[in-house]
Amino acid sequence: GQATGVTAAVLALTGFALGAAVTARLTRRSGDAGTCWPAPVMFCLAGEAVLLAASAVIWAALGGTPGQTARDALQFGAAATMGVQSAAMVAAGRAASPTTYLTGTLATYIVRGVGTGRPDRWAPAQLTALMVGAGVSMLLLREAREWAGVLPLMLVVCAEVFKRYALNAPTAWIYDANNMMYGTLFMMCGAYTLAQNGHV
Repeated sequence: GQATGVTAAVLALTGFALGAAVTARLTRRSGDAGTCWPAPVMFCLAGEAVLLAASAVIWAALGGTPGQTARDALQFGAAATMGVQSAAMVAAGRAASPTTYLTGTLATYIVRGVGTGRPDRWAPAQLTALMVGAGVSMLLLREAREWAGVLPLMLVVCAEVFKRYALNAPTAWIYDANNMMYGTLFMMCGAYTLAQNGHV
């Protein structure tokens, strides 16, 4: 049950971080090539394709029903390939961009912390804060469901205020995430109030 979920999450995060870190090391001297992907980026993406093909072969060889150990290994491998792809897209620069906020943020922190000639000294702290925030969110959801919708919104706003005014490093995506979370919270609360015959 719950232990399996924690194991799966740890495997996924570890696999992603390992794939992104290895790719960051391999592509750190490639620089921004404009509209073409540098050779190290292409090499990493080819490696990702090989890993995905190997995973598909293993899955098929196990008849589509792998045991727990094989499932864990396949999940770790899939997360590692996701890390490879995300870090390769960060390394490609203007020619590509990560596809989601989560993988893009994780890959950017790992690449900035490992893959550059002069690592960003704040990247490990930011990555740690991201993981601590995920853990706190999990605890919040489990222990205080009634606050689960409000506190993340408040924490995101506080994080943006801190980054903007204390670190002078505002983010482009927090404003949009804040609006989406507030809109979701508003719609859920409105629906609940209407279900209780209240006034919206």
